[in-house]
Amino acid sequence: MSQTVKGNALQFTNDNKHCYAYTGGISVAAATEQTLIEFTTASEYILSKMQFGVHDKNKDDNSTFIVYLNDVVIWYDEKEDTESAGFDSPLLVIIPPFSKIKITAQITGSGGIDHAAIITGKVGLRQRVGNE
Repeated sequence: MSQTVKGNALQFTNDNKHCYAYTGGISVAAATEQTLIEFTTASEYILSKMQFGVHDKNKDDNSTFIVYLNDVVIWYDEKEDTESAGFDSPLLVIIPPFSKIKITAQITGSGGIDHAAIITGKVGLRQRVGNE
């Protein structure tokens, strides 16, 4: 049986070959940094595709999406909400084993606009090295 999961944790398929996280719409208030997705990997690495989007168009606010890897900003993007709604092209990121990922959103202006993030990925296991 398949089910759709919404939330900020990483989910795995039954065969552990793929992973995913879908936030759904999360309202982001003005002058705050709202966490959309946060998880820590185990011994697997992930070939991930991340997408970010805004659920409203023609607002006078700018949205910023930030991706942290082990509390270090590895990607930062600001988009003008007045121009588009929906999801951007995927950001491709290899997530190493034992890594903490956090994706956040910020907004200028009045806030209250739903933001979303999606991660899909192919899961790989660490290869044996030497005489392990």
